[in-house]
Amino acid sequence: MIQPQPSSQENVNNVREVVGSRDYQYDAIKQIMIYLWGGSYKSITELGKENYKQKLQIQQRFGTEENFLHQLPLPDRLSGVVHMATGTGKSYVIFAIAYSFPCYGVY
Repeated sequence: MIQPQPSSQENVNNVREVVGSRDYQYDAIKQIMIYLWGGSYKSITELGKENYKQKLQIQQRFGTEENFLHQLPLPDRLSGVVHMATGTGKSYVIFAIAYSFPCYGVY
């Protein structure tokens, strides 16, 4: 059954309700949502290729693009990691993203 998708403002309100006044959590959620649903990348490999070309540190550490891409977990998926310090509410951020999946038609 297809559910109506909430408007962008409803999504913002839902996320704001989860994070309260913690703007850093809201910003983290926003960046993750842009990455996952913004349409810029189809897989982590696409992002990896872009980063390899732009970042000298990655080139120096891994040598070749092929070696760098070989290190990526789940290369055929749009995947990533949420890096937040202990005690900053990473669980709230992950919950808000998971809660948003149905809002974007992802089940």
